[in-house]
Amino acid sequence: MSTKKGKYTENYKAGAVNRFYEPGATLDKVARELGLTSTHLKLWRLEREAAS
Repeated sequence: MSTKKGKYTENYKAGAVNRFYEPGATLDKVARELGLTSTHLKLWRLEREAAS
């Protein structure tokens, strides 16, 4: 995670998105576990998919 609001490393973002793909995971559940908004996680997932 980061020390400044709104600044997350690419490695952290990738790890968060990977958790979303685990069996039984939902967007809201993973976001809540990580202390993020579901919007953050959704945007990171979309960025990852666009880069692929």
